[in-house]
Amino acid sequence: MERFEKNHDHINGSDWELIYAQTERWKDESSFFEEEFQFLHNLIGGYLVWLSHEDNLNQAKGLVERLNSLSGQNRALGRRITGQLIALEELQNGSFTGDEPKVKNDATAIQAILEDFVKEFRDLKKEIHHLTKIVSKTEKFNSLIKK
Repeated sequence: MERFEKNHDHINGSDWELIYAQTERWKDESSFFEEEFQFLHNLIGGYLVWLSHEDNLNQAKGLVERLNSLSGQNRALGRRITGQLIALEELQNGSFTGDEPKVKNDATAIQAILEDFVKEFRDLKKEIHHLTKIVSKTEKFNSLIKK
């Protein structure tokens, strides 16, 4: 993901084509995250089937709840990005009747939201990976003890 300066001056000084191109990349990223959510849901779902320890099951359920919440945030962000793309298309073809500074401010806000979202997603993905490692070791170990 391309990063702008923390104060997002780069967006405010950009022309509409640059903002449009960046917004298209954000839309692509949002679509990518939808695929990632599907993969992570399938991964956790596969582990839920064979979990026997209550602690592991509770931890997995908590991660699923966070995953669902973050997935919902991504869908909302995708809708906001789509709205931004429509406004930018209208600006480029001369049919926009709204507030141009608001469009630039929205681009700045979307950038900030996406940066926070990516951080949250990465943290959650690390926790899911950590859980799968621990659970597979613990669950396998306990099944060996029972034999």
